[in-house]
Amino acid sequence: NKQYKQAIQVYKRYLEQYPDTNIAGEAKYRIEIAEEALRTGFLKSYKPIDEMIKSEISGEELLTVTQNVDIKTSKENIHSPLGIRECMDKFYKAKGFFTGKDYTNAKKMLEEFFSSISQNVNPEMVDEANMLYFQVLFNLKEFEKCAQEISEFIKTSKKPILIKQALFILADIYKELKKTELEKNILQKIVILAPIDELSKKAKERLGLLG
Repeated sequence: NKQYKQAIQVYKRYLEQYPDTNIAGEAKYRIEIAEEALRTGFLKSYKPIDEMIKSEISGEELLTVTQNVDIKTSKENIHSPLGIRECMDKFYKAKGFFTGKDYTNAKKMLEEFFSSISQNVNPEMVDEANMLYFQVLFNLKEFEKCAQEISEFIKTSKKPILIKQALFILADIYKELKKTELEKNILQKIVILAPIDELSKKAKERLGLLG
């Protein structure tokens, strides 16, 4: 029963955050299956939920789910919703591990998430996964790798708020390494980076404390 409840929670969280993605219909369907399993003690075809999540579904079913898939699309692309579902599961498992302070498994799950990303995965989920990854690396004290990942992210991201959040983690790294001048430099970048917001104010206050 715990397994079915966890599956329901995962898919409900996904629907709350990403209601308009092409896998939303599939998520709703799987919630219904898990709820039925809680009532009856069995899933359709008597499959456990984790097996159900990982199992292949036919191209015809996927066309029903995605609706906008071209009939001529290759088998690999037709099965992309399965990849989305796997990504979604890895992402929420990583969040669960992070909440439980199991940073090693959170890192492993996020790296699996990044390696299985398809173009159909919601960009907001990818952004959130990136920020989570930086925090995981920081908590594991993998400072060099964390700094490298943040630097690469900043080069490609066009979202100032996310850039500022990533820079704060970089500032925390320099604080841990007792490199005060480098910490100040990063905080100054946050202060001047538009738009001026609460993150800017927070960076300015922290600069003031450093003197």
